[in-house]
Amino acid sequence: MRLRILISFFFLLALVGCVKQEPQQAAKPIKTYTINGVIKALDAEHHSATIEHQEIVGWMDAMTMEFPVRSVSDYAKLQVGQKITAKVNVQDLEFWLSEFQIR
Repeated sequence: MRLRILISFFFLLALVGCVKQEPQQAAKPIKTYTINGVIKALDAEHHSATIEHQEIVGWMDAMTMEFPVRSVSDYAKLQVGQKITAKVNVQDLEFWLSEFQIR
C-alpha cells in the first residue's frame, strides 16, 4: 500500500513538472506627455482632476476629461480654475498626472 502511495505521489510530481508555465509579461514602459489646461473639477474621493486641456501632442486631441492624480501632495495643491502644466504618464491602459506647475 505504501509503495502504491509513493508511486502515485511521484507520478503527480512528474505531471506538475510537465505543466506549461505562462511567462510573466514585462510591464510596458511608461510614456510621458505634456498637458496644458484648466482644472474644471476635483474629485477628492478618487483623487482625480477634470481638466479642459489642449492637444496632448502624440497622444490625444484637445478635450475635457478626468485624470487620476496618484500623489496625495500634488492633489492637495490643486484648485478648480487653476491653469496647469503637468506630465501625463501612460503605461499600457493606465494614465495619471504628475509634476504639476501652476501657471
